[in-house]
Amino acid sequence: MKNVAVLLPVVVILAAVGCKREKVPCEGKAYFFDATLQVAPDRARYAPGDTLYVSGVIPKSLLSTDRNETIDYSGSVGIRGTVSLSRLDSAGRILRDTGFNVLFIAETGRVLDTTTARNAALAEFSEGAQNYALRLGIVLRDTGTYLLAITDLYSDGIAGQECNRALFAVRLQNPDRRLGALEQGLGRYFNVPERNRYFGIEVR
Repeated sequence: MKNVAVLLPVVVILAAVGCKREKVPCEGKAYFFDATLQVAPDRARYAPGDTLYVSGVIPKSLLSTDRNETIDYSGSVGIRGTVSLSRLDSAGRILRDTGFNVLFIAETGRVLDTTTARNAALAEFSEGAQNYALRLGIVLRDTGTYLLAITDLYSDGIAGQECNRALFAVRLQNPDRRLGALEQGLGRYFNVPERNRYFGIEVR
């Protein structure tokens, strides 16, 4: 089994809004929002077969972080994000091993797609009267040390409108002790962007 050094991505958000030039230009029409999600239950270790839940609620009334204005984002064509898992070796390197046994189950929202190796899923929030919600169950059946990440949370727009694509900066509510314990075991430290996006999991 080969392994490679951990290269945790710095996400560069590009607003590809995609309107035709003969119509009203789209410059400045993409929205940037914050979104907070959590992983539960919070345990020091999990047993094979335990279920973790990634959940979050995004209100329809959102503050655009780049323009500081409140936006009614009702009627989205879909708020989606990628939930992925990487398994680490004892030196903190990501193993080139995507064949571990993991199952994604959507209790609220839905799973649109999983990768061929099934170590990542594209999940979509469900729309309610006041908000969008996601509760995604993750069942890890193999022992190991994992990093869970949520990336590329976005919406392609509001139904029937143009130039209103939304991109969300994700923050995971990680207890410091979880990543702190993982840092001790791996002998490395996570920077602030990594702490906002990653969740350490020990399955034993």
